[in-house]
Amino acid sequence: MRRILSLLSLLVLILSCSKDSVIPTPTPEPTPKYALVIAASEGGAVSTSGGTFDKGTKVTVTATPDGEYLFDSWSDGSTENPRDITVTSNLDLTANFVKKKYSLSISTSGEGTVTEEVLVQGSVSDYNSGTKVRLTAVPDTENNWEFLGWTGDIESTDLVIEVDVTEAKTVEAKFMRY
Repeated sequence: MRRILSLLSLLVLILSCSKDSVIPTPTPEPTPKYALVIAASEGGAVSTSGGTFDKGTKVTVTATPDGEYLFDSWSDGSTENPRDITVTSNLDLTANFVKKKYSLSISTSGEGTVTEEVLVQGSVSDYNSGTKVRLTAVPDTENNWEFLGWTGDIESTDLVIEVDVTEAKTVEAKFMRY
């Protein structure tokens, strides 16, 4: 019996020593998340407003201009459109749009002048789309000239006309000596 007890003790000792030790698996670090905020200025829209993304996520964003606008650039200076963004930090971007510009060519035939009055914002020779310009024909009456009418993209005999600049236009004021 002593022998059996010794064998059992030896067996217990061997089994207790041969147990595999369990190495704990380390908990993986969570992937950082970042906020991507995308907006559009007046004159267009963007394909996404952004969101919260894992670091390294690739996001494609497109800026789409409204009818009388053009895409200009992103607030960080990039002009790429559509644009792929790899998220590496928090980022705020705005798509910038500009109004289309059109030329308005004004000429005279005969002796007289044309005065130009911008009724809605524009510039000297190229006007933002949607600009309204008032043109007034001023004949040189001291030298016997009279106004005949407007020709080109606008046909009229009115001394004063208003031009909606929604595309490039050419207008000529015709004067005749009487």
